[in-house]
Parts: sequence; C-alpha cells; structure tokens
Amino acid sequence: MRQLYIIPIVHTAADLGLLEEQVEQVKRLRFSQETINEGKRRIDQFWTDLRESIEAWELNYSQLLVFQDALPTVGKLPNRAGNEASIHDGLELRICRDLAGKGSANHQLLLWLVDHGATLVGTESPELLVMEYEIVRKSLLQMDELSNPKIEMETELASLLHRRDQFIAKRIDETLQEGQSAFLFIGMLHDVAKLLPSDLTIEFPFGQPNRQQLSATPISKES
Repeated sequence: MRQLYIIPIVHTAADLGLLEEQVEQVKRLRFSQETINEGKRRIDQFWTDLRESIEAWELNYSQLLVFQDALPTVGKLPNRAGNEASIHDGLELRICRDLAGKGSANHQLLLWLVDHGATLVGTESPELLVMEYEIVRKSLLQMDELSNPKIEMETELASLLHRRDQFIAKRIDETLQEGQSAFLFIGMLHDVAKLLPSDLTIEFPFGQPNRQQLSATPISKES
C-alpha cells in the first residue's frame, strides 16, 4: 500500500522569499494594521496547532516521505521499478533550512520531520515556479489601492497552478513506493488529489482544502 496524507496549509510571510516585501506593501495599502495583525495571529495559531497535532502522531519516520509546496526538485529518488537513482537533496535541505531560519513555521516543521528520520523530497518544477514568480511579481507591481491584477494574469496563474499540480502528482507517483507513507504540505488553492493514481490511499487528516481554514483540527491521528 502507498499512503498519502494531504495537508492543506496557509503560507506565512517568511515563505514568500523575494516577494515578501512587495506582498507586505500591498497589504498595507489595502488593510488596516489591526486586520493585518489579526491575520498574522490566526496564521501563527494555525501552525502551532498543526505542529502539535503532527508531533503527537506515532509514525514510522524511516518510511515517511515529505513533499512540500514550492520546494523545487533538484534530484531523484529510487523509482517505482526499484532502479536506484542518485539522491541530491543538498539544495532542497538548504532551501528548507534557510526559510526555517527566517521564521517559516512550515519549514521548521519540515526540519523536525527530517530530524526524526523522514525524507524530504523535491516536489515542484523549478521552471514552473520561476514562471509563476515572474507573473506574481509583475502583478504586485501593478497593484495599488484602486486596481487589481489583470484578467490575463489571473488566467495565466490558474493555468500554471494546474500545471504545477500535474507535476506534483507525477512526482509523488514516481517516488512513493509500496509500503511507504508520505505527507504533502500544499497550499489551499491546489487540487492535486484528483490527479493522483487510483492505487494511492489518500487521506485528508486535517480536512479538505478550504481557503478560510485557519485552524488545524485533526480528523484522525492514525498512522
């Protein structure tokens, strides 16, 4: 059996990398400081609750793979046919450690899982991530208190999101082997589940993706 736990997540400012300052500027234009502070408090609580819940699970970490939204693929794991491929996860771990050091609760949790024996897996196409970054960067530059991103940009982003989901689903299918389990930490706008093969056992232990979901109340803690 191949088991996949899909965990919808809420991104923090620390996850945004080079876009963080632009996003914060747009927030300051559009929202009061009180609203911004409340949003941050709720997101921080989301990650506190989620981490406490995951740490309470009893898992065989040596057989656990961890896939992460926006973590680029830079290496390969043994494929389903059993053919060994070189594992080059140095860059992936460096990215994770860098973001964790900048305060990302998401990546701090990933490091906790790795420290307990889980395997962090590059998850996304670097090319698609760069394309999305450029579109988002341009849309943020065009924003002010009276304007919104152009419809063409929204269409491009929706198309890219679907292509990212296709890549993620393929990556999971190629790397998750019989007898293994995996976590997929994924933003709430994604819809990877419908693209995964039918032989995967898929669970949403913290509920289905929901843009308004800012609390983590597990449905099940079974491993």
